[in-house]
Amino acid sequence: MSALSLYLEARVVATTRDPDGTTYGKVDGLIVDQSGLRYIVTLANAIGMAGRGLLWCIDPWGGHRVLVVPVDEDRDGFWDFVRTARDTTVANNLLELPIFVRSLQTYVTPRTGAQVSA
Repeated sequence: MSALSLYLEARVVATTRDPDGTTYGKVDGLIVDQSGLRYIVTLANAIGMAGRGLLWCIDPWGGHRVLVVPVDEDRDGFWDFVRTARDTTVANNLLELPIFVRSLQTYVTPRTGAQVSA
């Protein structure tokens, strides 16, 4: 299989944070599953993919598919970050996904920081 295609749908399964592994850190990337292969997607690429409607995740509470969309927080005409679509849920479901700790190559929960499988 070829490398990640920025033009195919992908399911977001976890986030990466800055500083690495912190539960309070800013989301700086996404772990996506595309046809069974997992990749780290930078925030810039995630914004582009979300702008084309290619990213989605599973709502941790309801279990249904939720679209990931880009957001222009400061209204300067440029997308700043991604979140789940507001019409689907009030909460940003990306913040409830496991956090991938790059330095340890493991996943932790966003609320407690305990190690989990994703």
